[in-house]
Amino acid sequence: MTRVLAPPDPPLAEGPARLRALEDRDVPAFVRAMQDDSVFDGAYGRQLAGDEETVRAYVEVFRAKALGGEGILLTITGADGDEMAGLAMLFAIKERNLDGEIGFWMGPWARGSGVGTAGIRLLARWAFETVGLERVHANTAPGNAGARGLLERAGFRFDGTLRGADRLPSGERADLVTYSLLSTDEGALR
Repeated sequence: MTRVLAPPDPPLAEGPARLRALEDRDVPAFVRAMQDDSVFDGAYGRQLAGDEETVRAYVEVFRAKALGGEGILLTITGADGDEMAGLAMLFAIKERNLDGEIGFWMGPWARGSGVGTAGIRLLARWAFETVGLERVHANTAPGNAGARGLLERAGFRFDGTLRGADRLPSGERADLVTYSLLSTDEGALR
């Protein structure tokens, strides 16, 4: 079954965060976030250039993916404003398993505010209630303490290490750690 992934309309809100469509006006904040190593390296493995033209092309690719039900990029904002604080992604959707992978990054200007944790809770709830998934998971580098902490605060459970799952631009292989959340987990739909 092919589904179109449409952004939440109206935007979803929980505590300090809102989750809304990624819009062209968000591109400058996206580019600004890419200047931060934890976004450039941590989220994109240094494989997405941090210039406006490249970011716009990346956004357009994901708009096409959303039409085919393959993935979507959403903007995380603070509840008290509309400036992009971070990005939430849903992709690698497996219809047979009703499973998808999430990814995210938070701009350095928004870290530590609780917006990221609330934004990822919103993303998971939207994936369960609107998209119809039963499981979402996220992978990150073992040393990415910020992402690991955010996932744990958002209710995700540590599943283990994926040996050599990430192929670095250098050609070397690196481990990833994986977390998951089931729609039946306590608090998953709050």
